[in-house]
Amino acid sequence: MKGIALRMLKVLELPNKTRKQLLDELEAAQTRIQELEANKDAWARVEPNQPAGETHFARLFRDSRITNLLFDAEGNLLSANVDALNKLGLVEYQSALRKSLFQSSIWTPDVRARLAAGEVVRLHLTLEIGAAPVPGKFGRAIEGTDVAADKLTPTPSIAHLESTISALGESAYLVQVHDVTTEVQSKAALKEREVFFRSVFQAIPYPTAVWRHVGEDRFTLYFYNSSADVATHGRLKAFDGMDLDEFYSHAPDFAQRVKQAFRTGEPVVEEKAYTFRTTGAQHYVRITSAKVSSEYVIDTVTDLTELKQAQAELAENEARFRRLLDNAPDVIYRLALKPEIRYEYISPAAAAVTGYTPEELMSDLTFAGTRIDPQDRRDPPATIDDLPERGEPQLLRWLRKDGRLIWLEHRFVVVRDEQGEPEAIEGISREVTAQVEARRVLERSLNEKEMLLQEVHHRVKNNLAILSSLLELQAVTLVDPGMREIVRDTQSRILSVASVHEALYQTGDAGGIDLGEYVSRLTTELREAYVGERGIEVEYDLDRYVVSQHRAIHFGLMVNELISNAFKHAFPASLERRGRVRLTLRESGDALRLLVEDNGVGLPEDFIVDNSDSLGMQVVAMLADQMNGEIAYASTPGNGTRAQVFIPKRELENGH
Repeated sequence: MKGIALRMLKVLELPNKTRKQLLDELEAAQTRIQELEANKDAWARVEPNQPAGETHFARLFRDSRITNLLFDAEGNLLSANVDALNKLGLVEYQSALRKSLFQSSIWTPDVRARLAAGEVVRLHLTLEIGAAPVPGKFGRAIEGTDVAADKLTPTPSIAHLESTISALGESAYLVQVHDVTTEVQSKAALKEREVFFRSVFQAIPYPTAVWRHVGEDRFTLYFYNSSADVATHGRLKAFDGMDLDEFYSHAPDFAQRVKQAFRTGEPVVEEKAYTFRTTGAQHYVRITSAKVSSEYVIDTVTDLTELKQAQAELAENEARFRRLLDNAPDVIYRLALKPEIRYEYISPAAAAVTGYTPEELMSDLTFAGTRIDPQDRRDPPATIDDLPERGEPQLLRWLRKDGRLIWLEHRFVVVRDEQGEPEAIEGISREVTAQVEARRVLERSLNEKEMLLQEVHHRVKNNLAILSSLLELQAVTLVDPGMREIVRDTQSRILSVASVHEALYQTGDAGGIDLGEYVSRLTTELREAYVGERGIEVEYDLDRYVVSQHRAIHFGLMVNELISNAFKHAFPASLERRGRVRLTLRESGDALRLLVEDNGVGLPEDFIVDNSDSLGMQVVAMLADQMNGEIAYASTPGNGTRAQVFIPKRELENGH
């Protein structure tokens, strides 16, 4: 910035005696000053052979520690003690001062009149010095230096000057300049640091107060931050300047803490319950008192009430869970994986369950594994990362300390840290010897009952087969074809029931029967009974679906009637095409769908299901109704018949 900014901070008048002293000192230079009025470049002609008084003045003028500048009435620089200028780094101020004093608003007629009247005017000037070289006639070599002014590359800066102006007659002014930039900058830096540290102090998130030592063993409240003001709801202001002992009169030990910190120079930290004088609220706090200078002690308060309550709750929870663990009948353990593999805890129940104390089991990491029956041992994973997140329950035999073999059910879970790395294994082992033995007894009893039930189904199936054979013998003796047909239908119905008992006998599953397999077997047997040597093809599309024994008999009787009708009536001898029957069993939503289709002659045109006197169709309708199902027939004379049955799944699964 090439311009010069001038700000006059204050103007102070010096007493007349100062002017007199200056005039006395410069009296010998009056003749020289008159010459300089005639020749504005005369400042360069100060020679060593001049008169002694003038030489003495020139030496004083040049060697003075205070910068002296001599200006004419128009503000042109006549002379300056350049050595002082160079020492202070004020070369540019020659031009800056001339412009700021004689070419600015300061140089008023009033100021000139005061100077002419013999006053000495004191000014505090703040100058912004530009980077451009000093122009004009002062661009040549500066007196006392080897540097040309137009070769200088001054750095823009702010200068603070204390200066005095006095008139030397009517044609010259003496300006004395003292550079106070360093002092001003130091004060500004100090102020800036003070503002910074005050801001830092205010930003401390904990209530903080400063105690000032005022002599002997006395302190007063000197300062506090905004956190302290907020914590006390603004009531701390009423205690400004209060004596330390008076402030802590309700808690004298807190005052002693501050004094101890000041006396020893070491921080004093104390944690305890404290009732705040300002609010009356009690908190558990940590107060740190620290001496920060030869005059001050700082107090920082951290409210630990919530932390203390959380710690108390955590301790109570830990104690509660510890009691639960210690009194649990199962063996509970925690195996730490970091920083080393070691047992952190084994519950006291280990002694009652295994015969070994927790200390015995924790003393050796491999000991527990050696007590497991060899047949139940598992190879450990190659690395910890290969462990499953949650181990499946494992039933194993354990050799107690007294030599008795017991059964344990063991399970574990891998505990991970915040980074997801395994840090521990926590597990539980429960003795289930009694349960295992009881289960074995039940399994033996169940096996015996299942064998007995299979035998019952086998005997029922055989008895039904005998009954069917007796009916077969009876049919042979019957002359009436209608009666033989009735006997044959009865045989098929007995066959469907016998097939259920045969399936239960063969599978050994008393809980249910797979309808798909049952329908396939029953259809095969009916085909052999009704079709004989005729070439009727049977196609199957059957899903696996398990139903109760009772519903299997109902479902089997219904299938028996539908398939029997197809084999008996759909394919007369006159039918030229090859007969085909297709059976489909599918789940359809919440129902089971049975479809029996044939490509036979179809039903008569005037056939109405509800008016039919066919016993088979009546049986089908009755069975479907018992299972809350629906049945529908579709037929085109000469193009086959389609019977479709829907039975709700709940009826097949829960029927009795």
